[in-house]
Amino acid sequence: MTPVTDYIKLTRPFNCFFAGLAVLIGSSLQRRGSLRASMVDIGLAVISAMLIAAAGYTINDYFDLSIDRINKPNRVLPSGKIQPEKAVVFSFFLFVAGISVSFITGIIELIILAIVNSALLYLYAKRLKNSVILGNIIVAWTAGSTFVYGALANDNLSVIIPIFVYTALYTLSREMIKDAEDILGDMQYEVKTLAVVVGNKATLILSVIPVIILAFLLVWRYTQEIMSSSMFWPLIMLFTLPLILFYAVVLIKTETKVIRIVSGLTKLHMLILLIAYIVLL
Repeated sequence: MTPVTDYIKLTRPFNCFFAGLAVLIGSSLQRRGSLRASMVDIGLAVISAMLIAAAGYTINDYFDLSIDRINKPNRVLPSGKIQPEKAVVFSFFLFVAGISVSFITGIIELIILAIVNSALLYLYAKRLKNSVILGNIIVAWTAGSTFVYGALANDNLSVIIPIFVYTALYTLSREMIKDAEDILGDMQYEVKTLAVVVGNKATLILSVIPVIILAFLLVWRYTQEIMSSSMFWPLIMLFTLPLILFYAVVLIKTETKVIRIVSGLTKLHMLILLIAYIVLL
């Protein structure tokens, strides 16, 4: 019998926790007005998002099984700890559970987003990943929309839009870096990621563009007096200095091992930036 811990590992619990945290933030950050949703609805939204995220990671690993045997052989499915057929059943159970929980809230916008994101995650894993930049955009959307997911439970969508944009842009950049990281397996199985089409070096250079746009938006919000100095300068310091280091490293050393380390660091960096933004807001 397969240990429960292997199924938990398959869902990438850290990423699912991040999704749940994003929903909680999206539902609670507001400067005025009262909560439209009860704490029960917010809790249900968090659970729904985490289940859908877990389903997405599981089905993605199923469709990536052949590639992961090259790129990430130690993961649960490539290592043979769980049979692929069981992973498919598990992922569909998680999708159904996540959407069902969203229905309990009775919030129509949240239900629609749950269904749309579930469909996108499945289509991304099965087909859209092999579409150069479109797959990266879908991942960026689903990452950013977790904040929207929570905000839809309350009347505070306008407060969450900047976080959605920042998260989506940073995720888009990180997905490009991951394309460079996974190029060997993707090339062997003719997966048309950005790195396969234009090469590692060009992909890493292009990955800088979303974070430049992100930096421009931060500066624009500051110059328009939408963002205070006490918020802007700490964010700029936390944002720019690590990213200059990250991109300098991967552009100088394009080995897969180095890219993998930087990719992991960017995930941690995103979490630090998110916490800083919340504290300073």
